[in-house]
Amino acid sequence: MRLPNFSMIYVLAISLLLSACSGVSNNTASGSCNSPSMGFYCVKAGDNLYRIGQRYGVSVANLKSWNQLNGDHIRAGQMLRVQKSTARSSTSSKQPASATSLLMPVADGTIIQSYSDSTRSIQIAAPQGSNVLAAADGMVIYAGEGLRGYGKLMLIQHSNQLITAYAHNQTLLVGKNARVKRGQPVATVGNTARADGRSALHFEVRLNGKAVNPAPYLNGAMKSSLYFHLMWCAGCFVDLGGGNVV
Repeated sequence: MRLPNFSMIYVLAISLLLSACSGVSNNTASGSCNSPSMGFYCVKAGDNLYRIGQRYGVSVANLKSWNQLNGDHIRAGQMLRVQKSTARSSTSSKQPASATSLLMPVADGTIIQSYSDSTRSIQIAAPQGSNVLAAADGMVIYAGEGLRGYGKLMLIQHSNQLITAYAHNQTLLVGKNARVKRGQPVATVGNTARADGRSALHFEVRLNGKAVNPAPYLNGAMKSSLYFHLMWCAGCFVDLGGGNVV
């Protein structure tokens, strides 16, 4: 009687064990088909990588890379990552403010000047001495006259991404490092923004260090016949410390 080839049996057993361990690893890290973790998908009968990629807007190459797949074979019940890990970017992905979250910085103010290459701002007309209001909760990161061309300037940081600038004020009512609330008076309108002496506030919005169109942020609060002409350039602030363009 011929004895079985134990070497071949051993190889087959090891192969099956490795295959089983691979499946367990995917399910353990990403939940189960009954309650898959966010960013994962439970493979169903008839699925393939191409269809799954189309469904979630990712490439087959990414699916293979994220799930450590050597080939195209997948099985029903297998968990696949279908979204790049966002653990490190979850905070930064939050929007600092919605499109309507900024308050008009001058009550009943009127937009009298849209963006131009010379000012890189909008101007909001109001009687001299009118209150300038914080557009949202935040902290004053600059208050002074050290930046040429901006008069008495205030910068308020609302989040890591969002800053608003209020320039050519008559007076500054709060100082650097002050925490302010939305709608709180922080300055008064001056008359140094315009050559004709008309009192107005120079207002800017910066997102992630870049100038952005303020119109969506002030949508519904803007009163101007120039509203639909508002544009914003990627202008620049001058570094308050050394005069360098940033």
